[in-house]
Amino acid sequence: MHMIIYSVNVYFWRRFKINYPFIFGFKEGTELRYREVLLLSSGLAVLTLSAVLSNLDMEMDQRTKSFSALTELVPLGLVIVSCKSISISYFNHLLLYFITDILEERKSML
Repeated sequence: MHMIIYSVNVYFWRRFKINYPFIFGFKEGTELRYREVLLLSSGLAVLTLSAVLSNLDMEMDQRTKSFSALTELVPLGLVIVSCKSISISYFNHLLLYFITDILEERKSML
């Protein structure tokens, strides 16, 4: 929910021409746009909903009700997948930032 509200904030900041990359200290061109933040937040919401529904389905089904350890691992799997996706996204963004810095330094040397 927090990320959805953040994407709405980014949308309105861009619409009313508030220089939020400067305010937050982002390098120009490397900040996430509202569509990217909304895509990430809706993807995490879909993962959460699927984990909750699969957990409820396994709790209600008589065949899988005895597998209580498996049903308890579904939310843990969701947490692991979401942490990995966020860290991969963050590190890709950070890597892009450093690569653009290096390329700009090389251009200034020439």
